[in-house]
Amino acid sequence: MARMIPEPMHPDTQSAAERRLYSGFQDQLPDDFVVFHSVWWQLRDRVTGIRDGEADFIIAHPDHGILLLEVKGGRIRYDGRTGEWFSNEYRIKDPFKQGREAKYSLLEKLKELAYWRNRWITVGYAVAFPDVAVKGDLRLDAPRELILDASDMADLDTWVEQALRYLQGRRPDDSSLGATGIRELMDLLSPSWDLQPLLATEILEEEQELARLTEEQFIMLDFLGHHRRAAISGCAGSGKTTFLMILAGFEAASSGRLMLNGQDVTDSPAEAVATILAALDDKAVRTHVPVGEVFAADRQVYLATLTSGDLD
Repeated sequence: MARMIPEPMHPDTQSAAERRLYSGFQDQLPDDFVVFHSVWWQLRDRVTGIRDGEADFIIAHPDHGILLLEVKGGRIRYDGRTGEWFSNEYRIKDPFKQGREAKYSLLEKLKELAYWRNRWITVGYAVAFPDVAVKGDLRLDAPRELILDASDMADLDTWVEQALRYLQGRRPDDSSLGATGIRELMDLLSPSWDLQPLLATEILEEEQELARLTEEQFIMLDFLGHHRRAAISGCAGSGKTTFLMILAGFEAASSGRLMLNGQDVTDSPAEAVATILAALDDKAVRTHVPVGEVFAADRQVYLATLTSGDLD
């Protein structure tokens, strides 16, 4: 089973022909093949600027080389008089021209890197028409050996190896990819990386969060300063009970300070807190906080607040 990249296939792959070929390559090619699907790259050209390169499939083998495959599905038609190509009723780009341009674009990209600069390996292109039967050469630049058709779908392993052998040259300095070349190609076409946030960024985010919380706390303190009564609500574990327990003197605060009417009552006895609470009202504290309905719903809290006279 070939190694497919990416695996699984891109979920947004719309071409039914590409989906069939992806599954076919995965199931039929041996495990020493690596197949890249939907590969894009960029080249920097001093004259034209950025140029994009693209291949539907790039098939790599450590001994046989690299094969770029352009895929066109459906009924395929070519008008020799106008030079136009059609898939079903839609006009399409010349697939052989696309394959040829992708081949030279990839070679140019490889030569930008030191590892590939002085290596001569087999790199070629072919075209796949998986829904039709092709009986012979279609054009002078479209030999049958470089066309994958419906009859080849059941034996993709044989077709790929024959296509790569057809492309192999006889230069004395030709070399194979080997295991190292396969790894270099994978690092180039499908690198993995993990970008961690900078420590300075994390510190800045924490400072911004502290500033936001501090601002919210000031808003709440200001609200409490203008209201004699307030209903304290929150999710389980948010500190409602702890707040009241510390205020009543039953628990001690492990950190921070508890301020009441401008006075620090964190370590004050319950009697001192009661004195301050009494002073907050004109006469005395006439309203007590019953703690009984632990699982009170928001509506119950709301109705209790209405009853206490907190809300108009």
